[in-house]
Amino acid sequence: MLSWDVWGAQPGPDQQLDAGQLAFFDELALVTREPDASFDQLRETYRDDDRVRVPHQVHNALLDRSERL
Repeated sequence: MLSWDVWGAQPGPDQQLDAGQLAFFDELALVTREPDASFDQLRETYRDDDRVRVPHQVHNALLDRSERL
């Protein structure tokens, strides 16, 4: 995963975050602030939510193409 790869909840280079995405990132920020205290919630999120797991294919924003990892 590289800084120019777009996948999951991450918006593309020319996209704006909508209210739902902002709320999701706010929630992630809260639980990752104290990961030991939120361990069960973090584990559940990374296990069950495709928005945070790196898929087998991502969009390379620099080359404007999909790439397999």
